[in-house]
Amino acid sequence: MTKFSIIVPVYNVESYLEESLNSVKNQTLNDFEVICINDGSTDNSLNILEKFAANDNRFKVYSQENQGQGISRNKAIDIAQGEYILFVDPDDWIELNALEKIYDYFKKTNADVIQFNYKEYVEQYSILREVDLKENLLNKYSYDITKTNTYNCISLNEERLVGINLAVWTKAYSASYIKANNIKCAPNKHAEDHIFSLMAVLCTENVYFLDEYLYTYRIRVGSSVNKTSIDNLCIFENIKLVRDFLLERNLFDILEKDYREYMQNVLVWHYIAMPEENQEDYKIKTMKILTKTEYEDFLQKTKGSDNSFWQNIFSLRNKRVFGLKYKCLTILGLSFSFKKPKEKRKSDYANC
Repeated sequence: MTKFSIIVPVYNVESYLEESLNSVKNQTLNDFEVICINDGSTDNSLNILEKFAANDNRFKVYSQENQGQGISRNKAIDIAQGEYILFVDPDDWIELNALEKIYDYFKKTNADVIQFNYKEYVEQYSILREVDLKENLLNKYSYDITKTNTYNCISLNEERLVGINLAVWTKAYSASYIKANNIKCAPNKHAEDHIFSLMAVLCTENVYFLDEYLYTYRIRVGSSVNKTSIDNLCIFENIKLVRDFLLERNLFDILEKDYREYMQNVLVWHYIAMPEENQEDYKIKTMKILTKTEYEDFLQKTKGSDNSFWQNIFSLRNKRVFGLKYKCLTILGLSFSFKKPKEKRKSDYANC
């Protein structure tokens, strides 16, 4: 059995794909397979994949009509022959010793799931920032993971479904654990990894922490998380999948408050990414699954997605620009954003 199955869903990423695949190809641990699912790409991505496969038999390419990352990842999980699974998005990259570090830690701990630190690269502003699990757990839950190097999601007590990172690439997984628990992504194009991530951390007794920065996530203009799309309506189906999972595992009573917090948060996130002509339909669907108080809170939180007349004259608001939080100052229609000086960057300014 090969040590790792690296799963890479690919759709129209020709500008970034070679860099991503090379970061996998050149690993210090070389016993792995790379399962590349070409999800109906219309650019040069398939040619790049085929070139890698022709020169290195560890790369395996499968093509399908465009169905989204969820179905692509699920197909790859079914095919995977590795002892452990790692997801890599095709515009991101991993450190050259990532597999070696993760493999050694799996053997040391016999973990089901290993979570590691990562970096975010904001392409538009050339900003690189570190995301440290130790810091996040300490700030959010007052939980010092350095004492045990593990955490149990249930024992965190609050915001357990939104406080953890929902991206599948922040962790590595035992393949036998994933398959035994039938852990899959939602078969959709947005937020498809939420159900996978939640199942992965809730079905295991402990998530083990590897205190290394092993992955770099690229935040870029035009990526699926930074553009509007009617496909964001799939969040309603994803919310139902989360609820069904919690009920099936007898976790709903324990996590009902957390579930409602999760639901409210993701509904706000995806409303902001809806095309304007579909927002009214989205609101109607939202009203049906939230309480009156929750819906009023939803409306309040989404107000900032459209500027009123007076907000265009003068306002100071929090705003997220390509994955970064800014203070956004608007004066007579001109907007300026200011970022706290923490990350390495070329500029502290962004256009609102």
